[in-house]
Amino acid sequence: NKIMNSPRGSIWRKWDLHIHTPKTKKNNQYRLEEKDGDVWDEFCKKIEESDVAVFGITDYFSADNYFTFVGKFKDKYPDSQKQFFPNIELCSSYVVNKAQEEVNIHLLFNTRIENLEQKIKTFLQNLKTNKTVGEGRYITASELSNQSDYEEATTTREFIEAALKETFGNKADLLNYLLIFTAANNDGIRTETEKLNGKVRGKKKKATITDELDKFSDGFFGNSGNIEYFLNENRLEGKEEKIKPKPVVTGSDAHSFSQLDEWLG
Repeated sequence: NKIMNSPRGSIWRKWDLHIHTPKTKKNNQYRLEEKDGDVWDEFCKKIEESDVAVFGITDYFSADNYFTFVGKFKDKYPDSQKQFFPNIELCSSYVVNKAQEEVNIHLLFNTRIENLEQKIKTFLQNLKTNKTVGEGRYITASELSNQSDYEEATTTREFIEAALKETFGNKADLLNYLLIFTAANNDGIRTETEKLNGKVRGKKKKATITDELDKFSDGFFGNSGNIEYFLNENRLEGKEEKIKPKPVVTGSDAHSFSQLDEWLG
């Protein structure tokens, strides 16, 4: 792979690890007039023509559209050097910021996992949501079937941890399988004020939840204003407990062609 392994050595490239496809489970705004062609063809074309090298193909509680997209893209551009990772976006039941937004947690899976598609299916079959049926049985992510299901579904850190252990084993090093990125701002664990001023943390219970989510995460989706906070090893509520610095990355979170044009990368 001459492009990805350049004799020049290390090269900075754009990555966009948070991008939604047509038919995304929530807030799908990808629209084309029939005369303008197929929505998937147009999406693939914009991805191939962009200057972004690596993408996190994202959907809520599902990776169906990742596999649909990759199949269509490889058929259309078999020699493309673009790289794609499945990003499963999970809406949690935690409400900790001032905007009263539920925190979104992203699982970015390693594409070198053996039997990747089946492993992801198994994980979603193991992942409980907060929706219940009958005498209180939790519905799993794989049982969500319509738009209202996906719009209403939430889960918890504990449910995610349990499903990962069931899927990959109790003693598995999860870094071999995925990275966990939590939203820092919109649908996130800190508001702008809370992020910039460590004293503005809200109630202690919420601070404890955000600290546990921080420990659970490998990094965060945010912006340049979040970097200093997440590099601070003393950011937890209990200042005597240190936590390692963690990276902050920005993704477009595109849900439409206009957002692709404006925000991609």
